[in-house]
Amino acid sequence: MKLHISFDFEKKSGGGSNFLQLLRGEFEAKGVYESQVEKSDVILFNSHHSCDEIVRLWRKFPEKVFIHRIDGPMQVYNDSFDMRDHIVNLLNFHISDGTIFQSKWSWETNIERGLVYKKNYTVIHNAPISKLVSSKGNNRRVQRKIKILISSWSSNVNKGFADIKWMDENLDFSKNEVHFVGNTKDDYVNIKILKAKKHDEFLKLICEYDLLFFPSKYEACSNLLLEALNNGLPVIALDSSSNSEILKKGGELYKTTDELPEIINKVVNNIDKYRAAIEVQDLKFIAENYYQFCDFVRRLKKSNKKTFARKKYFLTIKLKLLHMVHFMMYFLKTKLVRSEIEDSLK
Repeated sequence: MKLHISFDFEKKSGGGSNFLQLLRGEFEAKGVYESQVEKSDVILFNSHHSCDEIVRLWRKFPEKVFIHRIDGPMQVYNDSFDMRDHIVNLLNFHISDGTIFQSKWSWETNIERGLVYKKNYTVIHNAPISKLVSSKGNNRRVQRKIKILISSWSSNVNKGFADIKWMDENLDFSKNEVHFVGNTKDDYVNIKILKAKKHDEFLKLICEYDLLFFPSKYEACSNLLLEALNNGLPVIALDSSSNSEILKKGGELYKTTDELPEIINKVVNNIDKYRAAIEVQDLKFIAENYYQFCDFVRRLKKSNKKTFARKKYFLTIKLKLLHMVHFMMYFLKTKLVRSEIEDSLK
């Protein structure tokens, strides 16, 4: 069985792109990747990306197996104007033969918000990109001050900036040193802000810290969380979305900021215990799970001819209309905000 990943690696960036590149590399090393889509047996596609291309491939190669990798739902952490979830739902219902969710939380929440998924589905977490430090072989020792890392490339409020602000105003900085790496609209008195790093630079930077503070509210399967754990950093994470699934026993969860001082002390005082408890599934294991699921769906489709009875009509029109609505709503929203600003300046 040969697999092809239909994804525009040159134009797309971010955690999803990085993971899919790694997955492709692992498939190539295993000898099961096919760069020419027409020679492949299985086409793996991602979320809402390149939907027109996916529809084109689906029409041209109806006999091939289409596996849909889903994250989100995006409206949860963005806003109700975000129409990408509807595109995902259409692609999944009409095209996919099987669905891969990145976490149990993502599966449950997508279903709650209206995703009509196929019976053939599974949950497979992402894999860390780094191979720098074994989580159980980390020999760092906590120094006089505890070095805490916080990071976010997005300035979305759901990344936990209110909790970061609370930490800046309430944490005991005689015992702790906190750095924020990435993009934020806030100014801090005690937390040092470092500009966003290239991915390779950031992976090296992780090793300089003792633990990660992760206040993000909505995560399908956080790559930052995986990278920190893989580099031996215990994590203090908000008890929300998929965080508990990824963290397991490699740190502690908090519900309110009032709990943070006590939780930080608990993790710091038992840091070797938390480091030893870290569990991260490596890329080889994740890639094998992808391969086995794709092969299962391929064999199932081969034995079930009814799968070929596709509902092709109206799908392309629906997708194009959704694109139009998506951009129109953002245009109107932007225009409304601009109008409000102009009125306030009069």
